[in-house]
Amino acid sequence: MLTKKRGQIWIETVLYTLIGISLIALVLAFVSPRISEAKDRAVVEQTLSSLNDLDSEINSLASLPSGNRRVFEILMKRGELYILPAQDVIQFKISDLSKPYSQANATIKFGKIELISLLGKKTSSATMTLNYTGLVDIKYAGAETEKKFTQGATPYRFFLENRDIANGMRVISIESAS
Repeated sequence: MLTKKRGQIWIETVLYTLIGISLIALVLAFVSPRISEAKDRAVVEQTLSSLNDLDSEINSLASLPSGNRRVFEILMKRGELYILPAQDVIQFKISDLSKPYSQANATIKFGKIELISLLGKKTSSATMTLNYTGLVDIKYAGAETEKKFTQGATPYRFFLENRDIANGMRVISIESAS
């Protein structure tokens, strides 16, 4: 009689453990996509904030006399930063988002930043653009050279320099410290 009860206790323990593990797995199956979506939204919002800070640095530098320099740091945990002097544009692209940040293919303005979400087959992407066409002439290292910066563990350090006026526009040169 005593051995029957011991066996029953072990069977109950194993069953309860399996039920508990199944419940935890079910909860994780529903919660982990929400966590991933929240992380993606936080990355996009941090990027918007960083680009807004960069824009205010460029605008304040453009109002000062030529020769002034500023240092700007940006930590890029995800995405790519593009400096496109030919179009006077600074762009930040984030790929592999679990859901679009906003309505797909619709441009949304956040101050001077234009954000467009693109819907892919499995993942989405967000492109944030600062357009200085007709306002400021953007250069990279004093030239019309395009530059791409990828994600990294350490912050990128940029030197922003107010150069002379060319073609009626203030020239802002952006250089990487590394």
